[in-house]
Amino acid sequence: MLKLKLSSKFYNQIAINKTIKDYSSLGDIKFIKQGDYFVIHFNKVKSNIIKIIADEFGNYVLAQMIKNK
Repeated sequence: MLKLKLSSKFYNQIAINKTIKDYSSLGDIKFIKQGDYFVIHFNKVKSNIIKIIADEFGNYVLAQMIKNK
């Protein structure tokens, strides 16, 4: 299982939920809130994108935040 930690002091839950929805075809993606972080869990991710999905997910969350200002 791959994990990504995003600071809740910077990233917002609305953008994370939107990204999870938009990325749902790429694998089973869920998050939990742990202290000051959102911990994103990636399961059953397509093998051809496993190396890049966490970075691209973070970029997409950031883009959603900018888009929805």
